[in-house]
Amino acid sequence: MPNEQLDQTESEVPTGASFSISMCNSFYEMLDYIESIGSTLAKEEAIKYTIQNRKNAEAFYRLAFNDTVYGVSEKSFYNALAMRGVTPVPGTTFPHVSDYLHELEYIGTAPSVIKIPEFIDWANDLKLISGDAQLGEIYSFFVGLSAAKKKWWCRAILHDLRMGANVKTINSVFKELGLKPIDKFALQLAEKIDIYNPEDVAKKIKLPCVMERKYDGLRIIAEVFNNTCTLKSRRGKDRTADFPEIVTALLSKFQDQCVILDGEIVKFYESTAIDFNESFQGVMKKDGEGEIRYVCFDLLVDESMDYKYRWSNLESVWDNTMEEDSLVLSEHYNCNKIEEAQEYFEDLLKNGREGIMLKKLDSAYERGTRKHMFKCKPDYVPSMQKEHEADLLITEWKFGSGKNHELVGTLCLQDASKTINVDVGSGIDDSTRIMLTEMKDKLIGMICEIRYNEKTETGALRFPRFITLRDDKEIPDDLSER
Repeated sequence: MPNEQLDQTESEVPTGASFSISMCNSFYEMLDYIESIGSTLAKEEAIKYTIQNRKNAEAFYRLAFNDTVYGVSEKSFYNALAMRGVTPVPGTTFPHVSDYLHELEYIGTAPSVIKIPEFIDWANDLKLISGDAQLGEIYSFFVGLSAAKKKWWCRAILHDLRMGANVKTINSVFKELGLKPIDKFALQLAEKIDIYNPEDVAKKIKLPCVMERKYDGLRIIAEVFNNTCTLKSRRGKDRTADFPEIVTALLSKFQDQCVILDGEIVKFYESTAIDFNESFQGVMKKDGEGEIRYVCFDLLVDESMDYKYRWSNLESVWDNTMEEDSLVLSEHYNCNKIEEAQEYFEDLLKNGREGIMLKKLDSAYERGTRKHMFKCKPDYVPSMQKEHEADLLITEWKFGSGKNHELVGTLCLQDASKTINVDVGSGIDDSTRIMLTEMKDKLIGMICEIRYNEKTETGALRFPRFITLRDDKEIPDDLSER
């Protein structure tokens, strides 16, 4: 019979080859143990064990990895405590607010006997309140919890367990156990197209179509509802707190309205004749340079509607609201023949842009597919390929040396075939090192774009260098056939 004692006193979890998850006394000790495991397969086996041996483990994972927006951030927990005079000791820092909560031990008296189903009910009720009322509720609920529950329940409601397992890992375990998978947040994606290859174009898209400028920033779904605004990344992560200026602008522009927008957050920099945008890497840099804007290219109030009507509705809504400098519509043109797309593409490249998007006029918005939207960049066109680019999986990272010994200096990468492995340090500048270090707990499993001169006969990549992280991609390229 599964052990149902999830709420007994937790202790520190020993690690090492002689220790196994079966020796843990509580579910939260098991989570601590899983957090310490390096191997993905070993993590999956440990997660499977928790589900098989702890009654509410499955429900906990479902809450931690669902798409529900609870309207809280790390700052919410700090603010909730500060309202009651509980603040960190000056000079102390914590990797995550959950680590701070764990260090607080018991704020109140004896820990409350609250189990996971009650926590889930509380989390669902939390969605209905905001502001000081929400902060007060957070404090009141967490004040009596044990240290371990503070740590793991905080991470669960923030959808960031920080234990090296993502929703794909959890779903892999669920599948093995015959459990229903967790629905993953998804957006409509784009497939590669070579607009100079008539066969490729004819196979993928029917003319006339729409052509738009391709922006290389952070893909964001913006939801404005009842004067609240939520920003979600391509993977469904809540990025609302990261871009307060965009949230303010959206609330101002769409006051008292309900809209769901698809677009890209881009950092623009001034040039002599044009403004140009950096990549996802540029958006993530907190360097104080450039101007952050949200470029909108779709309205998703009715996803079943053909794109031509969704765009018309977007223009209508956009034009009838207040103008905001940080909110702009995508460049958008009709394309009746492929030569028009080629001309526009070449013009974009001359002006330092990244590429072009082609979209079907008569297609609905279909999440998780690539059959309605297409992208073309120079590296997709054989005649324009001067260097090779590849999107590879980050399997490990290493600290630098010398003055950079506390900063991430090298990324260990692997292609989809698992036959090509490469360490990349070239191309990582000082500001990027800082960014990667801040993200180090989340790097493994992400996709990194690199550029290299050639692939040798032995399968090595000559002169690989870092280009950017890819937040819009989950699967690495297969370089075995290149």
